[in-house]
Amino acid sequence: MSVITFQCFACNQVLQVGAENAGRKAKCSQCGTILTIPVLAAGGVAQAVLPAASAPNPPPAPPPAPGPRRADDVNVADDGSPRRRRVADEDESAPRRRRDEDYDVRRPAYSKWDKIRIGFVLVFIALCVIAGAYGVELMGHLIRLIAYVSSAVGGFAIASVFIRIGLTVALVATIAAIVGHVFLLFVSNRTGALGFGIAALAICSVYLIFNLVGRTMPEYGALSRNRVLAMLADLLGATYFMMIGFYVRALGRQLDRTYVQGRGMLLVVLSSIMAGYELLTGIILLLASGISGGMVIFWIFFWLGAILTIAVLVVALLAVYEGKRVVDREAATTMY
Repeated sequence: MSVITFQCFACNQVLQVGAENAGRKAKCSQCGTILTIPVLAAGGVAQAVLPAASAPNPPPAPPPAPGPRRADDVNVADDGSPRRRRVADEDESAPRRRRDEDYDVRRPAYSKWDKIRIGFVLVFIALCVIAGAYGVELMGHLIRLIAYVSSAVGGFAIASVFIRIGLTVALVATIAAIVGHVFLLFVSNRTGALGFGIAALAICSVYLIFNLVGRTMPEYGALSRNRVLAMLADLLGATYFMMIGFYVRALGRQLDRTYVQGRGMLLVVLSSIMAGYELLTGIILLLASGISGGMVIFWIFFWLGAILTIAVLVVALLAVYEGKRVVDREAATTMY
């Protein structure tokens, strides 16, 4: 029986195994290294022993010899690896692959409902400020009434301060409402909403002028009081709220929201009553200005009109708020 004698490369221990085990793996009895049993070469000599887990790596291939460059090799480096193309290497007549910086990154376009929502927010805030300013103005009129009944001279000066503050703040809020109505013009005219939006914007602008000339400036003493201008300012204010009601109603019809239509129609009815009341009051006060007891009639009609105005303001705020809610939902579901 032939025996293969070989030496462990790790500890130099001489090992012997049968020739039939040539090429198999064996463990050194001395150090435990896994070895590959060599095969007997010609003449009965064993080959060199290597570890079982290692194998010789092939030598690296020599780099290709540089040759003459061709026009299609401009994107290959000297070692054969691809390199990045330069702008100068590109053929101007061939289509160029677009890079990341060539693409435009644009924000998605806003829909019309986003703009209408801004308009409703501005109008709602303006109406809230107008309502608060009207409360301050009513406080001044109440102080003036008390001073008139009690003949307290100092009360008129305090009342004028409250009334001036209320009129001035309401004037500034009206300007903000005009800006909001500009955004409300982006609505579709399918149910007439655009026409009512234009009318509300125009009437609000004219109301601002008449309120300034007929009520605010006379309170500061810059102009003499004119009951006709004051009556026209009140009529324009009632008409303005009426146009808001028509706008909200048309918007509710356009979006098929019945409750929004109801809020808008309620505002239209109350504003119509308010406009008729202001017209009737203005005529009565003009006729009663030269008779005794005209001041008592004035205060009675004034406070009745104040109650009606507060009701109109509350309904207008509710109508605008409902319009804003429905526009918010429409803007959230519209993807264009």
